[in-house]
Amino acid sequence: MSSPDTNQWLLECYERPIELCRKLTSYFRGATASQIYDHLTFHGLYSYPTKPAKQVVSELQRLQAWDIVQKEIKLLRKEWQGPQIPTFILPAHSTKSGLAFNDKLFIFLPPDCSESEIKAVVTHEYHHVCRLSRFFQKESDYTLLDAIVLEGLAEHAVRERLGSQLVASWTNWYTTSQLEEFWDTLFFPNRQLLKSSWAHEHLVNGTAGNPRMAGYAVGYFLVGRYMKSSGLTTAGLLGVSAEQMVKKLS
Repeated sequence: MSSPDTNQWLLECYERPIELCRKLTSYFRGATASQIYDHLTFHGLYSYPTKPAKQVVSELQRLQAWDIVQKEIKLLRKEWQGPQIPTFILPAHSTKSGLAFNDKLFIFLPPDCSESEIKAVVTHEYHHVCRLSRFFQKESDYTLLDAIVLEGLAEHAVRERLGSQLVASWTNWYTTSQLEEFWDTLFFPNRQLLKSSWAHEHLVNGTAGNPRMAGYAVGYFLVGRYMKSSGLTTAGLLGVSAEQMVKKLS
């Protein structure tokens, strides 16, 4: 499927986001518009209209969002031998974010996003797409270890392409000793937890009393150590399993 004109979708449905999500039902097997809406808003899509639809579209056009995203994906597809997938550019609830699948990609952008920030979120999320497309696992079969390595790899891809000034702030929140402690006490013992587990998301995102964004930070730390010891880039690690990376470090 090609990337649809979400500009037109927004002009038609911005004030009725569930109707907007109804246009996505053909991309999600067996999911209702309300279920898609819940899933996308959890990951950063705007949840209710805050301004006229024409203004929202005008803001995204002023960012040149579609041109930048498509140009970046074309470059990354060539660099990472990635798949051609439909990409949906939609307004963010607050900050830039995205949601990647092995067969589609969502980019959520606020009106004040810079070109470099757009490139960073596209790099991070499209790296996910490339890795997910290489491992034939159901999403429900992804373990906690798979999830944190996925996030760590994607942010190292941002660092490689765009420089350390554009990596997420959580990459610098914790010291090496703190990250090693998180790995030893929180993540290594729970590394086989499946995505369906209640604790999985709380550990990754640092909710329910866990250190904030700890899963992302530990994943970035683990991937960085493996890259240093192996000499491989994130492109070279796209097909390397999370277990293999951690086994090499143990």
